[in-house]
Amino acid sequence: MDDARSVTQDPTQDPSSARPTEWLWPADAQARVKRALVALVGMMFAVLAYQVFRRIVFPWDLYIWSESPFMTNMMKLATASSVFDGPSEASSWVYSPGLEYVCFALLRPVGLHLDVRACRAVNVIIGLGGSYFAAKCSSMLLGLLDGARPAALAPPPGFSAASRSV
Repeated sequence: MDDARSVTQDPTQDPSSARPTEWLWPADAQARVKRALVALVGMMFAVLAYQVFRRIVFPWDLYIWSESPFMTNMMKLATASSVFDGPSEASSWVYSPGLEYVCFALLRPVGLHLDVRACRAVNVIIGLGGSYFAAKCSSMLLGLLDGARPAALAPPPGFSAASRSV
């Protein structure tokens, strides 16, 4: 159809359920908006990468209390000691040591288990993975509600926002 009010139709759908597209949203405007959104997402990921890099190299152990007990637990694991000592030692904390076990399992084979920067990098990667998974699940749930099917490997829209908590 050459009419400006043409509609796109899926041959498997009833023609009465077709959505107007061209007269509502011209193709060149769609392309400009898509390019602008891709550029915006690219800039957001660049800012995210910069912030994550800066957080990895920042000396958190001098400013944040939780990194010292984390590394103390890593030293205990390196010496095959229990991460939960008696109260008289005052070197245990109440959080579960799952993250320490994961870091130790990943970094011990390469000898970086006592390097605070490597432990930070593993923690950030785990945090980004959790953010991606949470955003992907949210995106899929919204897609189910909306009836659309999101792309399989595309980063979900909420990933950048979710990863800000890392």
